[in-house]
Amino acid sequence: MTPRATLAFLVIVVGVYLAWGGHYVQRTSIFDEGERVYVLWDDAMISMHYARNLSQGEGLVFNAGGEPVQGITNPALTLMMAAVHLLPVSLQTISLVVQLAHLALLATILLLLYQLARRLFPESHWIAVGTALATVVSAPHAVWTLQGTEVGWVSLWLVNLVALLARQRSDQPQSSALLLAVLGAGLLIRWDSAAFYGVFLLVWLSQTGDRGRRLLLGGGVLAGVLGSMMLLSWLYYGDPLPNTYYLKATGSPRHLVLGLGFERFVDRLPHLLAPLLAATFALYARRTSSAVVLAAGFCGMALLYNIWVGDDWAIGFGSRFVAPIYPLLLMLAVAGCWQGLRRVFPVLHRDSGWVTAILLVASLVLGISASDDQIRRDWIDPTQPPMYWDYNQTNYRLARYLARNTEPSTSIGVNWAGVPIYFSGRPAVDLLGKSDRWIAKLEVPRFIPGHSKWDWEYVVNVRKPDIILVAPRRLSDREDFLEAYRFVTNASGFRFFIREESQGKLTDPSAKFFEIPADRRIRRLALQLHQEVDDPEWRAFASRGWAQIAKLYERNGDMDAAIDAMRSALRLRPDWPVVENKLAWVLATRAAPDIAYAAEAVRLAERVVAATQPPNGSYLDTLATAYAAAGRFDDAQRTAEQALTLVRRTLKPEFADDVEARLVLFRAKRVYREP
Repeated sequence: MTPRATLAFLVIVVGVYLAWGGHYVQRTSIFDEGERVYVLWDDAMISMHYARNLSQGEGLVFNAGGEPVQGITNPALTLMMAAVHLLPVSLQTISLVVQLAHLALLATILLLLYQLARRLFPESHWIAVGTALATVVSAPHAVWTLQGTEVGWVSLWLVNLVALLARQRSDQPQSSALLLAVLGAGLLIRWDSAAFYGVFLLVWLSQTGDRGRRLLLGGGVLAGVLGSMMLLSWLYYGDPLPNTYYLKATGSPRHLVLGLGFERFVDRLPHLLAPLLAATFALYARRTSSAVVLAAGFCGMALLYNIWVGDDWAIGFGSRFVAPIYPLLLMLAVAGCWQGLRRVFPVLHRDSGWVTAILLVASLVLGISASDDQIRRDWIDPTQPPMYWDYNQTNYRLARYLARNTEPSTSIGVNWAGVPIYFSGRPAVDLLGKSDRWIAKLEVPRFIPGHSKWDWEYVVNVRKPDIILVAPRRLSDREDFLEAYRFVTNASGFRFFIREESQGKLTDPSAKFFEIPADRRIRRLALQLHQEVDDPEWRAFASRGWAQIAKLYERNGDMDAAIDAMRSALRLRPDWPVVENKLAWVLATRAAPDIAYAAEAVRLAERVVAATQPPNGSYLDTLATAYAAAGRFDDAQRTAEQALTLVRRTLKPEFADDVEARLVLFRAKRVYREP
């Protein structure tokens, strides 16, 4: 095939990439109240929140008017997001602008990668085409970029560095100046890009020429850019390093971090083994090329760094620390496949049709297999809900509820610190410390990637958020939390916790406030069930759960709570005679008479009796007791006589004695009350 035909094929590949990426962006959106809403993944929405505050003149801070804390590690991307917020675009659509920019970024990387592969592996233009194909089907690079992270920007930086090194000539000082400018700019994308910077510096110094000058220039740029960033951070935030550095890189035992990082690497190795082996083959074949060595060095550094930090927290979706090197890794892998084919079939023409076909199929296999299972389905399967889509939907709707039903000063304690705060516009307390100085600098005996640290005494008694959306990591077991907070339900179906003295900040007239159950069994079961899921299996499970909670409350003597629990069970399963009968009995026999309760007891008991064939003596006894509680003693006497007849037929003498004793009361126009 001619170079012109190859270029046409590349154009088709790029077009498919853009179309599929656009479709993925649409899949990440949610539809709410007749409006389509575009949302990035939650950590990216934290950056968007910082960006919006900056664009509104509040500064690069998490909470407008609050303590400046640097809860971001991607200053360049956040500044770009701040510029986007200056556009006349609604909050519901502004994330789309970021995603479209990132889609264009992916296409740019693909074209640059194609050119780089042509330069580094000129023996066949199909290596470049295969590289493009492998990159298109590679999920981590595309998904993390379109979800709003800095993965694509780091990738663009790395590809450009390799390309610049491949083109650099020592007799052209301007090429070194451009290289250093690009090199320094990458540090603004992410602070920890310094690890890749170190790899570049080592490879650059290994070249012949004036190494002392290169060391001085490269080291000077590194010290100048990082030093400036640290100085600005210290002046603005009072700390030279990002808060996320302390949160994620300090405070946990190093052996736990390395152990988990290595364990995750071993788990991911089956996916990466083929690309790594093929890339190693390409590296060996081009070991004299500084640019190829640099590309391989970037890949190795990403894997080592990922182990060092203990991997990422999004299990099944790969790692953001590794995703930027996928284009370079796949380029080397495809080149390694070509080298292998040439070794196996040395007499074949380099562009023979079936060898080319083998290479392209191998490229697709390499790109697909290099992805973790979950993120591969996320990218390739259009029926698969995108990454954390369900959480984004729930958090957006909750944010909309908070924006409408709380006072502007209401502080929200959050586990997901992005979507709920960005769309609600309320000040936040970050429970897991990304934007909280105290929590980020804790020393803890555990390691959970990105979420190792929390301090509930500090949250409950110092920060005192008005509302806490969820109570993770045994927060709900603490006595001070149980004393300070109340459980909230409302007509919108949202469940959360509110500080007792802050109940006035919630303006929703449908809100109901409950003490959090002190009994751990009741509390844990109740907190599991306080959600709305439109699924028959869930409703059946939840109704049984509420019935069990009612029994526990009754055993503890809290009959008001038992009544509420039975009502919750019946809302989920209205045609449940056993629970309907039990609730009617409890309402009718309460020690304190209540006309409304008696009427409800009659309604429930009549429905149970009418729906039960053959007649049930126990249900008739409940109906008779309910009639008496409502003052309908003639109906009570008649129904009790029917119940007594049925009970005697079933040979239940003790129960018959109880029914007969109640019949005596009804004839005397007296109600029955439980002792």
